[in-house]
Amino acid sequence: MLMVNQEITNRKNTFFKDLSSTRNDMEWLIHKHLIRTPAYIFLDNQDKEQKLAEILKNYFNINYKDFIIVGSAQLGFSLNPQKNYRDFNESSDIDIAIINQNLFIELKQELYNFTDGLNNCWKGTHFHSNPKEYTFLDNNFTPPKKYVIHENQFKYYKYLSQGWFRADFKPNEFEICRNNKKFSDFNKEIKKVFSRKIGLAIYENWFFFLDYQSRNLTKLKLKTEVEPNVAN
Repeated sequence: MLMVNQEITNRKNTFFKDLSSTRNDMEWLIHKHLIRTPAYIFLDNQDKEQKLAEILKNYFNINYKDFIIVGSAQLGFSLNPQKNYRDFNESSDIDIAIINQNLFIELKQELYNFTDGLNNCWKGTHFHSNPKEYTFLDNNFTPPKKYVIHENQFKYYKYLSQGWFRADFKPNEFEICRNNKKFSDFNKEIKKVFSRKIGLAIYENWFFFLDYQSRNLTKLKLKTEVEPNVAN
């Protein structure tokens, strides 16, 4: 049983008050609300936080300091305007950010080998089984050579260039877990403990994590300035 909505209301009011204040920069907001404030999902069961840390350490060889909860599981509410800033509920996912340079570099090199130097394509994933196709022509050839890249692959490389892995866009056969463990088993174990799906991102370092979060908060701040009652 999660805590009553008054806790969420208080958190939401404090967050948007801080967001609107010109004294607060985005990095401070991230530090206060995403890093320093206890995750909402664990307020009534801190033992599960330790269990999550043990699972992540077991599957990814990371320390407790290398991950944080983000999104509505951390804040108690969504920052997505399209979701109307809805409260964290029984159907909400747990979004986790792993920030570990060694793990990121290992995965980047393994993906390079897995795709034969990023030359091999993959069409779909378990999460995105029917992706769009993008085509482009290389005019350095006569006639121009046609290339096709699928949406999930395109987005995977896009996020990779921005300093993070999106686990849901990875090739099905590409394994991101360590110790000969499987990502599918990781998801099952999370589901068993929390009865929720998980969203996982692996960042190269704190720069890319803070930059991504800061950009999103800046967009949200601009939106709230145009629509003052947007989060009410």
